[in-house]
Amino acid sequence: MVMPVAAEWGKKALFDINLAFYNKHFSGLLFIKEVGEETYRIAMMSHLGLSIFDMEVAHGVGQINNIIPAMDKKVIRQLLINDFEYLFRPERNARFQNIRASDQYQLVKLKEGRARNYYGLADEHIHWIDHCGWLRKKKSFLIQYGEKGELKSVGIMHHNFKLKMNLERKG
Repeated sequence: MVMPVAAEWGKKALFDINLAFYNKHFSGLLFIKEVGEETYRIAMMSHLGLSIFDMEVAHGVGQINNIIPAMDKKVIRQLLINDFEYLFRPERNARFQNIRASDQYQLVKLKEGRARNYYGLADEHIHWIDHCGWLRKKKSFLIQYGEKGELKSVGIMHHNFKLKMNLERKG
């Protein structure tokens, strides 16, 4: 049906990253490397070379290996893990339920437990994901592609927690 977002990262990717939560702001480079089948290593470094965090997502399950003390809070760790798990989740066995189609997007729903994920699909790509709980939207992913269909940028916004992350592909 549609490629999962994880397949669009490639073997190696380099992004400019801006990460903000509450009154803290971090920016730098995000390195993503495929180290095995459905296994990705993700590392964020400041522009001066300081390692902000280092994590791995294997078969849709994330684990943080190292994180700076300013971000070493249980909530922040879990949000980072959850966000990258969504982006690198293999969707091969998922059963999408078509809701509606317009000229630009096809809207599909994937129910996982009590949560619902709504995907905006177009041109064989996922362009946005809304993760909704029982009553409201919890987080949104906005994914943009270049002229040749390559992954260009990813924006992540949490609606119930002050965390925003923007990734812009370099080169």
